[in-house]
Amino acid sequence: MASNVAKSPHLKNILTKHHFATQAAAATQTSKSCSSPPHHPIKATALPNKVVVAGIENNSPISRVSIVFRAGSRFETPENLGCSHALRIAAGLSTDSYSHFGIRRTIQQAGGNLTCTAGRETLAYTLETTRDKIEDLLKILEEVVCHQKFKPWELSDNIPRMKLDLASRTPHVLAVELLHKAAFRGGLGNSIYSPRYMIGKHNPEMLKHYVNSMFVADRTALVGVGMDLTLLMNLGHTLHVKPSAGNFVAEPTKFHADELRHDTGSQFACVAVAGHSAGLNSGKEALAYSVLQYALGVGPQVKWGSGSNCNPLTKGVAGADAHAAVSALSIAHSDAGLFGFILAAPAQTAGKAVEAGVKALRCAAESIGEVEINKGKAQLRTALLMAFEQGETFTEELGLQAALLASHSKECTLPMSAPSQIIAAVDGISAAEVKAAGKKIASGKLCMSAVGDLATVPYLDQLK
Repeated sequence: MASNVAKSPHLKNILTKHHFATQAAAATQTSKSCSSPPHHPIKATALPNKVVVAGIENNSPISRVSIVFRAGSRFETPENLGCSHALRIAAGLSTDSYSHFGIRRTIQQAGGNLTCTAGRETLAYTLETTRDKIEDLLKILEEVVCHQKFKPWELSDNIPRMKLDLASRTPHVLAVELLHKAAFRGGLGNSIYSPRYMIGKHNPEMLKHYVNSMFVADRTALVGVGMDLTLLMNLGHTLHVKPSAGNFVAEPTKFHADELRHDTGSQFACVAVAGHSAGLNSGKEALAYSVLQYALGVGPQVKWGSGSNCNPLTKGVAGADAHAAVSALSIAHSDAGLFGFILAAPAQTAGKAVEAGVKALRCAAESIGEVEINKGKAQLRTALLMAFEQGETFTEELGLQAALLASHSKECTLPMSAPSQIIAAVDGISAAEVKAAGKKIASGKLCMSAVGDLATVPYLDQLK
């Protein structure tokens, strides 16, 4: 229990009385020791070893460092499906110099946190701690990333965690996974979760081969937020990653108008319908789809609010089923994307809700006007700017841009890394570009996924 002695007014008067010279000297020392480091703009550069380094010193009390590899599930083969999932679960296990217990104890004693995030295109290891401890923990981060041992008994102990991940998937998460499988089959169609039949088959040799193939210099990005940029550059120069062999070619992305259905005993149906849209490499076109997403409707923007029923998509679905919940869906990967909607509805009326959603999607270009587009742009700006206000999402966004965009550009630039860039990019999207995106979806083929009680849900060839 904290003592209350320091709160005594009598002691406070004694401590603050006289000793002016001592107070002045202490104030001078405090101002020198607590002076904030200079604020730097976001910088991105490609080092001679081809590692992309991006960082910003924003005087945050929490420093974050993320090592991002282009090693997501899209790069898996039929023989090693689920490797990225297994690597995410194995993050923080024993390395060449540290045991699993030693890594956890060292990070916890410093008040830090180590996380691993796996996606379809990237695998990111992120360390966060107070800025006075970040330099001490960088060696731990490099050990965890570059010197993993993959001991068989440690991997087998983590099998229940992989099974728990599969069992914890919500219907809408499973619907999005199946939507990617229907749209792209392989490559981007590979799930971020391991197939059940592969659980327990990710042996040390398989994981080491995947790491040696993917954790190479020209597929690596190093991102730092709230830390000394010189320290970040030094880590980039000394990062123990192998040079690329130059013989890896990703599978070309092709869109397929397929559907996948997963029947369960649920009383609801979760359905996702989408068409082929633009990837991040298309620049403004991908941003136009994001504006169209918010213009059509993404649900209430106020907690417990109901004002979203005025949006074209939500209004159309609500007219067919008042109990359905729907949101426009826009997913952009590096070279391809999906645009459509995802909805959940009672099983008895899910079919009508899906038909209404497809009709609203086909009429997107005609149903939105200047008012909806301006509202969509405002909501998109807000969503992006609020994401960049939080340290975790800011680091994640910088890592994705550095790994997927900066590494492929000659100037090694981050296109949307500052608030001014975000505002200018969104404001630069015209109404004609948004409508053109809607017309492209309306005239193109669709893919579909469905999870739950699908008795009334129509098949893809029955939707017009």
